[in-house]
Amino acid sequence: MSQPGYLSRDAAVVYFHGPRGRRWSRVAASALAEIERVNWVPAWGRERMRNMLKGRPDWCVSRQRVWGVPIPAFYCEDCGETIADEKVIDHVSSIFEKETADAWYAREAEYLLPDGFTCPKCGGSKFTKDTDILDVWFDSGSSSLAVLVAERHLPWPADVYIEGPDQHRGWFNSSLMVALAARDRAPYKTVITHGWTVDGEGKAMHKSTGNAMPADEVVSKQGAEILRLWVASSDYQEDVRVSPEILNRMVDAYRKLRNTARYALGNIGDFDPERDLVEDDEMWEIDRWALAMTREVTRKVVDSYKRFDYTTVYHALYNYATVTLSNVYIDILKDRLYTFAPKSTGRRSAQSGLYQIVDTLARLLSPILVFTADEIWESLPGNREASVHLAEFPDGKAREGDEEFLKDWNERDAGILHVRNQVHHALEKRRAAGIIGSSLDAHRVIITAHGEQFRLLKKYEKDLPAIFIVSSVAIEEEADVPELGIRVEQFDHWKNVSDAGIGQKRWEKIRAFQRSMSVAFDNWRKDGDYDNLES
Repeated sequence: MSQPGYLSRDAAVVYFHGPRGRRWSRVAASALAEIERVNWVPAWGRERMRNMLKGRPDWCVSRQRVWGVPIPAFYCEDCGETIADEKVIDHVSSIFEKETADAWYAREAEYLLPDGFTCPKCGGSKFTKDTDILDVWFDSGSSSLAVLVAERHLPWPADVYIEGPDQHRGWFNSSLMVALAARDRAPYKTVITHGWTVDGEGKAMHKSTGNAMPADEVVSKQGAEILRLWVASSDYQEDVRVSPEILNRMVDAYRKLRNTARYALGNIGDFDPERDLVEDDEMWEIDRWALAMTREVTRKVVDSYKRFDYTTVYHALYNYATVTLSNVYIDILKDRLYTFAPKSTGRRSAQSGLYQIVDTLARLLSPILVFTADEIWESLPGNREASVHLAEFPDGKAREGDEEFLKDWNERDAGILHVRNQVHHALEKRRAAGIIGSSLDAHRVIITAHGEQFRLLKKYEKDLPAIFIVSSVAIEEEADVPELGIRVEQFDHWKNVSDAGIGQKRWEKIRAFQRSMSVAFDNWRKDGDYDNLES
C-alpha cells in the first residue's frame, strides 16, 4: 500500500493502493461542515458521524478481490504509466452500460480502451488492466448519483437516507465522502437512524432461536395494515419490539380507528356535501368545537410527519379517534342523528361535522394506513379525487374562534369537558344505586358555580343538555361555593306519561326498546367488526 505524506490530525485523505499512489483529496474540513447542515434524526447522529470522521483520517478505496466493481485503470507495459484519465473512464463506462461490469473480466485491455489509444508518455500501445476492485463502501457510497441522477433523473441530493446505527461508519459515511468529491456537498438533506427489531423480551431475532417473525407471515395472518400500524406506533429511535401479543394489541387499535370512521360514514349516507353542508357560523357549538379540535390535531400530526415522528402521529390520531370522537363527540351526537328530522339544521350540522372530520381523518391516516385510508375515501359522499393519495394533505390552519372554543371546552379544571365528566360521575353514582337507568332518566341536572365558570356555563346553557346527554340543565350562581356543585333530580316517568295519556305498559315497552338500542350501540362501538365500511 502506498502511504500518503504528512497528515494533519484533522485531514482526511482518500488514496489508491498500488502503483497509482495518487492522493484523491483532503475532505475532512468540508465533511465536518456538511454534517452541520444535515438534519439528523435522532439528533445524536450528528455527533456520532462527527466522531467517525475525526477517527478516520484516510480511506483506501481499492481492495484486492477476485470479484467486484473494477477500478477502470490501465498500465502501459512499456513505461509503467498509469492511465486513468476522464476520456478513458468515460469509454469504459459506455461499455459497462451495454455489457455490465463483467466486460472488465471478459474483454482484453485493447477492447476497453478507445480506438487507436496510445500511452501519452511513451506512445506505447500495449496495456494491462488493473486487477483491484473498488471498496464496496465506495460502491454503495455512489448510489445516490447512480440512482437519482443517472437512472431516474430525480432531484439530487436525496431528501432522506435511512438505515441502522452501524451505517455511520458505513453507508452514511461513504456516501458523504463520494458526494463531496463529486459535487462538493452531502448527498442527503436528512439522515434517519433506526434501531434494531427485537422480540417481545428485547432479544435479538434469529431463525436458529425460533423467535424470528417474517413479515410475510404477519401479513398473511393479520394483514399489511396491522404491520404498518405497528411500525408507526413504535419508537424507531430505539430497538423496536415485536411479538404476537404486541401485534394483537395493534389489531384492537386498528379496529377502533376503523370503526370510528365506519360510524361516521354510516351516518352521512344521505348527506350530499354540495347540497347539505352547513356553514361554520350556522353549525351547532358542539360541531364547531369538534372541527376546531380536528384542526388542532391536524396541526400536531402534520408537524410530526415533517419531523419523522410517527409515534406521535399514531398516538395523536388514536387518542383523537377513541377519546375526542368516540367517547365525547359521537356520544353526544347520537340523539341528534337518530331522533331529529332527516333534513333539520341540527342533524345536517352534525353530518357536516362528521363529513369534514372523516375527510380529514382519511388524509391524515393515508401515509400509515394506505389501504384503509383509501377505503374510507372511496366511501365518502360527493365528488373528489380518485384516491386519497392524490388529494392534498390538510394543513389544519386555525380559523377565527378556534382558540376560544378550545379554551372554553378543554381547559383542564374549568372547561365544558371537565364539567361534563363531573356530571357523568354524579349520574353514574345514581345509576349504580339503581335510582336511574340511562342519563336521560335524570329530570334535571342543577349546577351551581361562580365567577368565570358560572359565566362559561351560562354561555353554553342551551347546549348543555345535549352535551351532558340529560333531559335538562339549570345553572345557578352561588358566590360562596368553593367548587362546582351538581344535583340530580330524578325524572318521574309515570307522572309525566300519565299526563300525556300513555299507558304504563306501553311506556315500559318504549323504555325497554330505548335501553336495548343504547346497549346495542355501545357494544358495537366497543367491539366493532371488519365488515365493509359501506355496510
